[in-house]
Amino acid sequence: MKTNYIKMKTRNTFIIGIVSAISFLGNFQTAQAQDMQISSSNSPMRADANQTATGYVRNATGYQTHVSVIVTPTPNMICDSLETLFAGGNGQDGNMFDVTAITNVQITSFEGNIDGSGGTMEIYYRVGTHVGNETNAAAWTLLGSALVTPVSTGVPTAIPIPVNLTINASQTYAFYITGNTTGNMLDYTDGTAVGNIYVQNGNIQIKEGTGNAYPFGSTFDPRIWNGIINYCTGPAGTQDNVLSTERGVNVYPNPSNGEFQIQVIDNQYSITGIEIYSVMGEKVYQSPNSELRTHISLDVPAGIYYYRVNDASGTVRTGKIVME
Repeated sequence: MKTNYIKMKTRNTFIIGIVSAISFLGNFQTAQAQDMQISSSNSPMRADANQTATGYVRNATGYQTHVSVIVTPTPNMICDSLETLFAGGNGQDGNMFDVTAITNVQITSFEGNIDGSGGTMEIYYRVGTHVGNETNAAAWTLLGSALVTPVSTGVPTAIPIPVNLTINASQTYAFYITGNTTGNMLDYTDGTAVGNIYVQNGNIQIKEGTGNAYPFGSTFDPRIWNGIINYCTGPAGTQDNVLSTERGVNVYPNPSNGEFQIQVIDNQYSITGIEIYSVMGEKVYQSPNSELRTHISLDVPAGIYYYRVNDASGTVRTGKIVME
């Protein structure tokens, strides 16, 4: 399902907007909920803009509580997920697999078929295929690690490690999701051939991969990773190259190190403000600036961001800016 986005994910359903109010129904410190996914325990949970939704939030240690949230709208960010399967049937410490982008996407997080009593999970990535690099630790970059308590085998368990990797159209990235022998392993399914496309949609392909002993040890193939990839694409109707005089707005340099300019080409365009949002829907910049050329300095993490240039007539011009 696709709709305007907030990073508040449920099973196959996204609640799209910004959480403007949150109420914890139980003894739960608010600070623990920061950067956590909110999801429904038994059935999809959905709320439209300015509506209330309820579900539960679980932190990295596995503690969870029910919550009630109010959702407010964000820009037209398109976010979705792609699921392989959760049939299991085999397993190992970890799993390597390739993801190829059909359109430009930003991978935001993973959910997996995790088996165990709870332990540390790690996620690695590399640009290009994993084939030929299964035992070469130097070819991989660690995205992060987190303590994960599995929900149950055969159902998705969120892995609370931010990914936020941009994969350009036709580009392949490999991922290595693994337990570190502290209590968790991955359940996966026997495949037919490494590199076969197991599932795809209009944005990404997930391919059959390899089972792996930790760390970068013995390999077993072909294996189909059991899980869900959560990702975002750009705002609806925008282009990947935001240097677009067709929309009347230039943004440069792009990608940027945080210092860039937004220039409106049409001098008849009456600017009322500029806003910039992260892919999570968080507003990281707002200015009532009415100048046709605006210099912006942002101190934000690397990733994809979206600008909105508002006009007095009510016209909104949007686009993408990449921070390196």
